[in-house]
Amino acid sequence: MSSRFSIPYIAGIASIVFLCLYLLLGFRLIKGDDIFAGHAVCGTGPQSSNFFSSDFISLSLKNDVAGKATISGNVNVSKATYDALGLRDHPLKLRLEPLQLNYSSISPFFEEIELGAWSLNFEGSHNNAYVDLKPKVISLFGEPSNFPFENYRYGYKPVLYFETAQGTKDLSFEYAFTIIQLSSFFVPLVAHSTEDYMDYSKSSLITSDDKRTYAPDECAIRIKRSFSFQFMVVLLTLFLFFPVIYSLFRTDKQPAVDVIATVVSVAAIRMFLIGPVEDFRFYKIDFVFGLAIVLSATMPLILSLWQGKVAPKNGS
Repeated sequence: MSSRFSIPYIAGIASIVFLCLYLLLGFRLIKGDDIFAGHAVCGTGPQSSNFFSSDFISLSLKNDVAGKATISGNVNVSKATYDALGLRDHPLKLRLEPLQLNYSSISPFFEEIELGAWSLNFEGSHNNAYVDLKPKVISLFGEPSNFPFENYRYGYKPVLYFETAQGTKDLSFEYAFTIIQLSSFFVPLVAHSTEDYMDYSKSSLITSDDKRTYAPDECAIRIKRSFSFQFMVVLLTLFLFFPVIYSLFRTDKQPAVDVIATVVSVAAIRMFLIGPVEDFRFYKIDFVFGLAIVLSATMPLILSLWQGKVAPKNGS
């Protein structure tokens, strides 16, 4: 018996809602509300009036099409600093000292960033020298299996140094800042204190003295997926269950076509969102992908079994 709250009616309303939500997402993306969501600045740079005549470390954090994060940048010094430190004879080096992730473990090992060759501009108006950093792939700290609701962290203190006969000599620069330029589907949040960056701890051994504000040359970043990306993943995942819904209205209960359609859809959507399976790493959302395939294969059989048992009762 057809009723207002029958399965076809509910499925039709749900389809209209799904279409409206998808169009709303498309309008949001076309409008470009999130185009700069992946941009942020960590730290403070020199004033524009004396930018190139100042000593600073400028870092750049980006991600490529494969999702890997890379860090690059440059170091700028005035002629006075270049001569005073004897940088012509002492190769400059840079290390990133990682910030502590939680109170119960030690910090990860620092990362060495290679520098290129100096470019001297002592005859120009800026009277400076600068050197580019060689891009390096870095590892963000997080749990990728929570896709698309994962959170990543990356915090460091850049330290310039060079080797002398007496050992390593660390240099202190007035300015150190990072320009973050991630894709629009990531949202970087600059943490200003340990409470914003480190894992929360209920230990009574943690006192207020252990909580501090980060120094100007320290950069702590938390990264999460944008709401638009998470919304798109949810919609595309729901789309995988459409063949299961179709099976409720099919007169023939042969699941072969629905299974093939679901398998192809899962493979295409997973490749689009995550990429191929690497190193046998599976994500929690893979269970949902598998559930769509299992339901498309089993629902017609379950319905056939249920209808077979109900039919005699209806006929009696």
